[in-house]
Amino acid sequence: MSGDENQQSVDASKLFTNPQELEQVLFAMTQPNNENLKQATLMLADFMEKPQSINCLVQQLENSTKAEVRQLAAIYLREQFFFFFLFQFFNNIGFFQKKKKKIESFWKKIPHHIKEKLQKFLIEKLFSVKEKAERLAIAAVATSTAKYVLAKGEWKELLVALEKASKPDAPIEFREVKNMF
Repeated sequence: MSGDENQQSVDASKLFTNPQELEQVLFAMTQPNNENLKQATLMLADFMEKPQSINCLVQQLENSTKAEVRQLAAIYLREQFFFFFLFQFFNNIGFFQKKKKKIESFWKKIPHHIKEKLQKFLIEKLFSVKEKAERLAIAAVATSTAKYVLAKGEWKELLVALEKASKPDAPIEFREVKNMF
């Protein structure tokens, strides 16, 4: 295979407008087909560069009928937030100045109503998803998000939900989620 064949061009724009297409790409990431996996990886790399990816991933968490797609969407959401918070931290001690500006720019581009929708959605899913792996992936996204927004005095609804999950009569699944924070 020549070097030119390795440098495939992908257009991830359809992933922003076609939820079924995004679902197929995410599902391809869970399948043992190397060619499809390679193409899906390239598309998702391009897709994840844009702040609009967050809303699309939330839609997959909300609407996909495939548990593995919902779980992978949660993992990619967490990745978006993880890098934001990691670089936020390192910038506070003097590292990654350029990367921090990129991450801050990314976060600021996310519309406020999307941030609010994400927070509400995460709380709802944390306490309604039946599959443990999916629930823990969603908890990881919520944890990453909480590190940033709670420091700013936002997302009091999460604190209320976690308080309810801490009660002795709360289902074990709720207490399990609470322990992630």
